[in-house]
Amino acid sequence: MSKRALKKYLTDLKKKELEDQFMDLYTRFPVVKEYYNFIFNPKEDKMVQEAKAKISNEYFPLKRRRPKARRSVAQKYIKHFIK
Repeated sequence: MSKRALKKYLTDLKKKELEDQFMDLYTRFPVVKEYYNFIFNPKEDKMVQEAKAKISNEYFPLKRRRPKARRSVAQKYIKHFIK
């Protein structure tokens, strides 16, 4: 679906239908929930700590014997935080 078609679809919806769509997206998709939680209540420190913990676990695991040390995984968390 193109942006133009989506915009037309959204303008044709009534306010209540639009609210229902947003609530449905919010409950179904964790990415949408995370986005809106960050927009309305930005806790950058918490996100930084989570990313640091995930990267640290990749290189210095607590439960596994040998670390996987995948650079791509660390870069994924860094890019996600930068966005």
